[in-house]
Amino acid sequence: MSEINMKALTPDQVKRLLAMPERRRGGQTGKRGIDTNVRDHATWFKLAHKLFDEESRESAKCENPNCPDTRPSHVTIVAEVDNVRMCRICFLAGWSPLAVISGQQEIDL
Repeated sequence: MSEINMKALTPDQVKRLLAMPERRRGGQTGKRGIDTNVRDHATWFKLAHKLFDEESRESAKCENPNCPDTRPSHVTIVAEVDNVRMCRICFLAGWSPLAVISGQQEIDL
Protein backbone atom coordinates (compact mmCIF):
# COMPACT_ATOMS: atom_id res chain seq x y z
CA MET A 1 0.00 0.00 0.00
CA SER A 2 1.27 3.41 -0.84
CA GLU A 3 1.38 5.97 1.90
CA ILE A 4 -0.14 9.37 1.38
CA ASN A 5 2.31 12.09 2.20
CA MET A 6 0.16 14.73 3.90
CA LYS A 7 1.60 17.51 5.97
CA ALA A 8 -0.33 19.10 8.79
CA LEU A 9 -1.23 22.76 8.53
CA THR A 10 0.71 25.16 10.69
CA PRO A 11 -1.19 27.40 13.11
CA ASP A 12 -0.45 30.41 10.86
CA GLN A 13 -1.95 28.64 7.84
CA VAL A 14 -5.07 27.76 9.84
CA LYS A 15 -5.47 31.41 10.95
CA ARG A 16 -5.16 32.63 7.36
CA LEU A 17 -7.74 30.13 6.14
CA LEU A 18 -10.18 31.07 8.90
CA ALA A 19 -9.70 34.77 8.19
CA MET A 20 -10.66 34.35 4.52
CA PRO A 21 -14.21 35.38 3.71
CA GLU A 22 -16.54 32.53 2.83
CA ARG A 23 -17.31 32.28 -0.83
CA ARG A 24 -19.97 30.43 -2.68
CA ARG A 25 -18.73 27.25 -4.25
CA GLY A 26 -20.63 26.67 -7.48
CA GLY A 27 -24.10 25.29 -7.64
CA GLN A 28 -27.25 27.01 -8.69
CA THR A 29 -27.19 30.74 -8.03
CA GLY A 30 -30.96 31.18 -7.87
CA LYS A 31 -34.24 29.54 -8.63
CA ARG A 32 -34.94 29.88 -12.30
CA GLY A 33 -38.48 30.02 -13.53
CA ILE A 34 -39.93 27.73 -16.13
CA ASP A 35 -39.83 29.18 -19.63
CA THR A 36 -43.44 28.74 -20.74
CA ASN A 37 -42.65 30.10 -24.19
CA VAL A 38 -41.27 26.65 -24.95
CA ARG A 39 -44.43 24.63 -25.59
CA ASP A 40 -43.40 20.99 -25.40
CA HIS A 41 -44.18 18.00 -23.20
CA ALA A 42 -41.07 18.46 -21.04
CA THR A 43 -42.16 21.99 -20.12
CA TRP A 44 -45.76 20.86 -19.51
CA PHE A 45 -44.64 18.27 -16.95
CA LYS A 46 -42.52 20.85 -15.11
CA LEU A 47 -45.59 22.99 -14.40
CA ALA A 48 -47.80 22.65 -11.32
CA HIS A 49 -50.95 20.80 -12.33
CA LYS A 50 -54.43 21.05 -10.84
CA LEU A 51 -57.42 18.74 -11.00
CA PHE A 52 -59.63 20.73 -8.66
CA ASP A 53 -60.42 24.43 -8.36
CA GLU A 54 -60.27 25.40 -4.69
CA GLU A 55 -62.30 28.60 -5.16
CA SER A 56 -65.33 27.16 -6.93
CA ARG A 57 -65.10 23.65 -5.44
CA GLU A 58 -65.45 22.15 -8.93
CA SER A 59 -63.23 20.29 -11.37
CA ALA A 60 -60.57 22.47 -12.93
CA LYS A 61 -61.39 23.75 -16.40
CA CYS A 62 -59.36 25.15 -19.25
CA GLU A 63 -59.99 28.89 -19.71
CA ASN A 64 -59.66 28.74 -23.50
CA PRO A 65 -63.16 29.45 -24.86
CA ASN A 66 -62.27 27.47 -28.01
CA CYS A 67 -60.64 24.53 -26.23
CA PRO A 68 -60.61 21.55 -28.60
CA ASP A 69 -60.93 19.07 -25.71
CA THR A 70 -64.73 18.83 -25.56
CA ARG A 71 -65.12 15.42 -23.93
CA PRO A 72 -68.20 15.68 -21.70
CA SER A 73 -67.14 13.53 -18.78
CA HIS A 74 -63.47 13.58 -18.00
CA VAL A 75 -61.09 15.04 -15.49
CA THR A 76 -59.21 17.94 -17.01
CA ILE A 77 -55.70 18.52 -15.77
CA VAL A 78 -54.81 22.18 -16.05
CA ALA A 79 -51.70 24.22 -15.36
CA GLU A 80 -51.54 27.91 -14.63
CA VAL A 81 -49.50 29.72 -17.30
CA ASP A 82 -49.27 33.51 -17.07
CA ASN A 83 -52.20 33.54 -14.60
CA VAL A 84 -54.42 31.59 -17.01
CA ARG A 85 -55.43 27.96 -16.54
CA MET A 86 -55.05 25.81 -19.62
CA CYS A 87 -55.16 22.14 -20.48
CA ARG A 88 -52.30 20.19 -22.05
CA ILE A 89 -53.76 20.39 -25.57
CA CYS A 90 -54.08 24.18 -25.49
CA PHE A 91 -50.64 24.53 -23.90
CA LEU A 92 -48.94 22.40 -26.55
CA ALA A 93 -50.84 24.19 -29.32
CA GLY A 94 -49.47 27.52 -28.09
CA TRP A 95 -52.76 29.10 -27.00
CA SER A 96 -52.48 32.38 -25.16
CA PRO A 97 -55.17 34.75 -23.86
CA LEU A 98 -53.28 37.59 -25.53
CA ALA A 99 -53.85 35.89 -28.87
CA VAL A 100 -57.59 35.72 -28.11
CA ILE A 101 -57.66 39.47 -27.55
CA SER A 102 -55.95 40.05 -30.88
CA GLY A 103 -58.47 37.91 -32.75
CA GLN A 104 -57.56 34.23 -32.42
CA GLN A 105 -60.59 32.10 -33.24
CA GLU A 106 -59.68 28.42 -32.99
CA ILE A 107 -56.74 26.10 -32.57
CA ASP A 108 -56.21 23.79 -35.54
CA LEU A 109 -54.98 20.37 -34.50
